[in-house]
Amino acid sequence: MATKIPPLLAFALVVALCANARADCTKDTDCKGDRVCENGRCVNPYSSSSSDDDDTSDTRPHNYGSNPTMPALQYATMCITNFGTCQMMVAGVAQGAPCYCQTFRGPIWGVAR
Repeated sequence: MATKIPPLLAFALVVALCANARADCTKDTDCKGDRVCENGRCVNPYSSSSSDDDDTSDTRPHNYGSNPTMPALQYATMCITNFGTCQMMVAGVAQGAPCYCQTFRGPIWGVAR
């Protein structure tokens, strides 16, 4: 006596086999090179499937230049005020920082240069 397979089970088995046959991959190692498996298809990493430029899912690092460095900090030796200049008594003050020249009437504020 032969066993009968219920029709619904046979249909589910056929659908499952067809879906698996259509998939290019099931994991990243199924793809060649540096391609990755996404939704059963081997795709290039970082490739954009849409033409929208506002896609924020791209996680590639941005190239801001070959060697982005800060310019060297220059230190001032003189304080320039509206009434003249004086030599600064404190070392290590950056150019453009506020400073003052001491007078007998009090400090006169200026800019370090």
